Amino acid sequence: CLIPYVSIAADPTYHNMGDYISMPAMKGKKVTLFDGRVLTHPGYFRIDDTGGAIDGRTRFDFYTGPLGLRQKKNSFSDNGEFNTKEHSISMENNEVCSARKTYKKVNSSKEKALAKASIAEFERFVNGGVASASHMMVPASKKTNKKTGGGQN
Repeated sequence: CLIPYVSIAADPTYHNMGDYISMPAMKGKKVTLFDGRVLTHPGYFRIDDTGGAIDGRTRFDFYTGPLGLRQKKNSFSDNGEFNTKEHSISMENNEVCSARKTYKKVNSSKEKALAKASIAEFERFVNGGVASASHMMVPASKKTNKKTGGGQN
């Protein structure tokens, strides 16, 4: 199964199905699921698909579930509700190679185990399970307003 914000497609010439990719700038970033739930990204991606249009070692297609590219709830869109100058996780502009897009293929068995466990926990939450403190859900109606410290409705 593909996991929103974790599953990626890659060129099979350079990457194998099941490979893990670490993107440190994503660790701890908030992402919005299609149903409005918000959770914390583990900082890892897994190659779950390939595609003929994905050509090259550094090209990936990020799966975001049923959200369209320009929808505000799509956290990887330039329009994403969590994208600000200070906190951008947009993956939309493939012409820009910024530090936030720096990644590495996970090679050590220790880090592979960590990536696997982190993604499994993220997936449990996506599928309606209970999230641990590291992936705490923030209900859409209970988000904290940074200016006032109160909730938004």
